[in-house]
Amino acid sequence: MTRESSVFIPAIDFFKEIAEPCAQEFLTDPNSLRKLVVAVWALASQVEHVCWENRANEMERSQTECLASLANEVPSYSIIKEAAESLKHAKRTKRTAATRGSASISFDTRGWGQAEYSVDEWGGSPVAFVHYVDGRKMRLKASISELLIWIQKELSIQATDNKMDELLHTNERNS
Repeated sequence: MTRESSVFIPAIDFFKEIAEPCAQEFLTDPNSLRKLVVAVWALASQVEHVCWENRANEMERSQTECLASLANEVPSYSIIKEAAESLKHAKRTKRTAATRGSASISFDTRGWGQAEYSVDEWGGSPVAFVHYVDGRKMRLKASISELLIWIQKELSIQATDNKMDELLHTNERNS
């Protein structure tokens, strides 16, 4: 069977139908590995849609250049991108890879002296992290919230409902 036409999903439709609901599901149940994986993959793909549609074409540059500059502009994107790459591969063997595969993702509880002041709590429920080869450990819930806010601004849209807006702002304070 040959495919005669391709389907183009505009960035805003991808966000409303895929990325936002997936991220919302994770933010309401941040201890679910399945919801984390789907949210991270959806947001990484969403950024590519936004970059291609809103930035690469306007600035007449490649999507690769656009994504590279975005990694510096929006630090949360780099964290989500690394988590997405880690979750796609059982093991990453490239010398330049910042993580080593799916084992780089963990749910850890925060003990005494490990929680960041006014960001998260110690002894609470497990928090999702991505572990880098260089020893850094980054929280994924906060990165997901920050990237969602950036995407909404980039697409010039408001949260689809008050619940999502409330979730994002609650997570900004608690993640």
